[in-house]
Amino acid sequence: MVSFTEPQQAFVGSRAVHGAVRPDQPQVEQQFWGYEIGPAESERGALALARGVFILLALACGLAAAGIWLIPGAADGLAPLPRLVLSAMLGGAAAALHARAEGHRAVRLQVDTARGELREVTGPGIGRAPVLGVYGFDAVSGVVLHCAGARGQLQVRLACGDVLPAGTGDPADLEPLRARLAADLRLPGGA
Repeated sequence: MVSFTEPQQAFVGSRAVHGAVRPDQPQVEQQFWGYEIGPAESERGALALARGVFILLALACGLAAAGIWLIPGAADGLAPLPRLVLSAMLGGAAAALHARAEGHRAVRLQVDTARGELREVTGPGIGRAPVLGVYGFDAVSGVVLHCAGARGQLQVRLACGDVLPAGTGDPADLEPLRARLAADLRLPGGA
């Protein structure tokens, strides 16, 4: 796997055109098979923070559920049935919080020009990443830049109606990436 780390290689276009690299731009890394679009540095930090908070809360609920039974005097006045219900509720809350933490992973979009497919992957980016979805280039109906004020989101629309987010940031910074994606996906008219 080839990974470029120079700023002019990590982002679409040259630094002369797009200016200095900012932490709110999506990261584009060239690979030998195509390229990978990842969330901006600021988004990855926010996702990691939210995931850490959810994991800590899940751990606290799990320990409290076990502590009801293990610590003497933790629930002295409770009969076994209310203890069981309370520990089941805390265990359920721990499971729900853990599931929510797993959902706060950074999802990257891999554009494999060699095989003609898009892949949604997650994970740390080291080793083999878990694949969430694989779509052929023929399943793509368009690449759209959706703007909301000063922020924009690049969206890859599939023929089945699903939408794959491909990056957020300043619309002026996302337009070259939109054009590159449309060209690489061989969309008619560069849609």
